[in-house]
Amino acid sequence: MTKRILIICALALLFGSCAIPANAIFYPRPGLQFGSLADAHSDTNITIGGAAGLGAMFGREQRFDVGAEISHFRYNGKFQYRYLDEGGNLAWKKVSDTATVTPVQAVFRYAFITENKNIRPYLGLSLGFSDLKFNGGPTPPIHIYLTGSFGGGISYQLDRQTSVMLGYRYFFSEGTESSNPRAYGYYRFQYNAHVLSISLNLLLGRLLE
Repeated sequence: MTKRILIICALALLFGSCAIPANAIFYPRPGLQFGSLADAHSDTNITIGGAAGLGAMFGREQRFDVGAEISHFRYNGKFQYRYLDEGGNLAWKKVSDTATVTPVQAVFRYAFITENKNIRPYLGLSLGFSDLKFNGGPTPPIHIYLTGSFGGGISYQLDRQTSVMLGYRYFFSEGTESSNPRAYGYYRFQYNAHVLSISLNLLLGRLLE
């Protein structure tokens, strides 16, 4: 049921992005992200990742922001791993490895207008898919899985064509544990993470003047 809801929401958000008005202001959005896993089965440090987005701002005072974003993270640490012990029983242990996560998502944000027009708080959500890889050992049976996030932040207008955004998002996703009761050699991993970001909006102007 959860998977169906996420798929429906993701499709709605993607189709909604295709209905952006022609007079919207378009932008590329490069950025840096700082991630920390919230998965109780993983012991990792904070990692620095990259992000690139493309989208449009529209509506009254450009309050609506719809686009697409790709991120990339490498988490080094210990992850819970399922294996067969010497007695042939399933067991768990923590092993050192590197998990590479690449979310590709549709993003929606709504900005609030303040008395200082250069400062705009915002709330946002995203839905999409993530690719997961481990550098060593067998990989989980699921490599691509549904991912979403929600959060907020603040943007500051530097000039007419440039603004900087500071934000926080909580990422959540499906788990990748094998459903086969006799399977072994798999990680237990779920991409739940706290992510801080700093990004730059480079406004390109309107598609139709």
